[in-house]
Amino acid sequence: SAVRWARDHAVAEVLGLTAFDEALAHYTQAAEIRPDAATHYNLGNVLMKVDRADEAIAHFAEAVRLDPQMAEAQNNWAYALASQGRLHEAADHFAAALRINPNLVEARLNVARIREQLGEAR
Repeated sequence: SAVRWARDHAVAEVLGLTAFDEALAHYTQAAEIRPDAATHYNLGNVLMKVDRADEAIAHFAEAVRLDPQMAEAQNNWAYALASQGRLHEAADHFAAALRINPNLVEARLNVARIREQLGEAR
């Protein structure tokens, strides 16, 4: 079922569903059937891959609303915001990701990048 497929991003690789439009269709269906944090997180990731950051932001926000301890969703929400030039908002979400999981390497790297970009923007 679409729900089981959406439970874990690695399943998409196992099933060979590499076409983003196909993945998007599966995750969209899964979000309708079972709108949990993991499904919204995965749907946000696929939307980012197809350059639909506005929609991805909404799904990352929903993932965090449903699971406030999901550091990866905070990180990816921040990344999506940064991709739109919303650097101050992105910095807040990267910081939130690190509060949840101080060992999240990707968030640490992203915080450094944002700080550098904000420094250049001055």
